[in-house]
Amino acid sequence: KRRMSYYDYQPFYDLMFKRVPKPISLRCRKDGKFFLAVGACKGDMVSLNAIAGEICMYCDGKRNVGEICEIMQKKYSDVEKYKLLSDICTCIMDLDNCGLIMIQDVN
Repeated sequence: KRRMSYYDYQPFYDLMFKRVPKPISLRCRKDGKFFLAVGACKGDMVSLNAIAGEICMYCDGKRNVGEICEIMQKKYSDVEKYKLLSDICTCIMDLDNCGLIMIQDVN
């Protein structure tokens, strides 16, 4: 079985990287090793692990997904690039599904 590589998912990343995750009346604070976040849409409190909380903090409506990935790659250089990119994109989509952020397409 052939192992999937970064290039197999390149069209997906090309679509995601230019998009800008914007908070939706997001309140997020660090609580020990975790982050607590509340979005205006659903009003549910969500507990995020340290890395998801860090990604959430970078979703400020100014940085696009590609820029967030670059920041995280510098910080976590020991993690395989494809694995990190995949995890970041998955996390951002999960934050969107929770109603904490909205992923905007920027043309």
